[in-house]
Amino acid sequence: MTAKVRKPTKGGYVIEVDGKMARLARVTTILEVVFKEAFGAMSYYGGRLALEYMAERDEVDDDIEDLYTAWKASPFDPNKTLRAASKRGTAAHKLFEDLCQRRATITGYAEPGHNPIIRRGDDPSFVAVDYDKGAAMAYVDMFQHLDAEEMLSEVKLYWTEHPIPECPDEICTHGWAGTADIIIPPFTLGDMKTNKGENRYSASVQMALYALAWEQMNPDADMIKRHFVIIPRPDGTYDLYDDPKQFIPSGVALDVYSLYLTRKEWGPVR
Repeated sequence: MTAKVRKPTKGGYVIEVDGKMARLARVTTILEVVFKEAFGAMSYYGGRLALEYMAERDEVDDDIEDLYTAWKASPFDPNKTLRAASKRGTAAHKLFEDLCQRRATITGYAEPGHNPIIRRGDDPSFVAVDYDKGAAMAYVDMFQHLDAEEMLSEVKLYWTEHPIPECPDEICTHGWAGTADIIIPPFTLGDMKTNKGENRYSASVQMALYALAWEQMNPDADMIKRHFVIIPRPDGTYDLYDDPKQFIPSGVALDVYSLYLTRKEWGPVR
């Protein structure tokens, strides 16, 4: 069988196998639904409660509604902060991907701070700072020494309940798909998270979903036995989480997927 995996969209991954189409849920969407719905609304609710608390203590003279509106329009709006951090994180993630796939190279280090100097093709060189530096240093410490065949980067993975050509529906939707940041054969999965303050349970579950997909797509390969999560920091460092006690086996993936399907049956997911 030959599979074509298109670029992911908000609606999921589109996959074609021997002429049969599949539209599979994104792994990140499944985790969003199961673990953390409606963050933006909850953060606004908390901010409103804080203003009401201050008003009761006579610590604010302005009208609460005016303050609430001004807060949401200010740089301290939690969703604006998240979006700004997300843009920086996306850039760092892209840099890490380019380094792993040898589309970018580290040509030296700038003083002070020993920040890496990055070159992408014919583009002008730039100095990596903040999250970019953390991502670059993780690459230097962990992957720069590996040969190309020792590490797979940005691997498209999908799991389906049954082979796509045998799906009873015109377009198969029975499964999930995602992109694994790092696979080190035969049995190690890795991911980079730039939007997390710490290693979280959902990151390990994400590895389990990827692992089951990898094992289905590579039935002759060893099962995934280890995973790690790299978290670049805004100060140019990074944390590595690879505690074996936090490893979640691929079998958990089916339970999480079942929860996702059950939640969807309740009604619209925000």
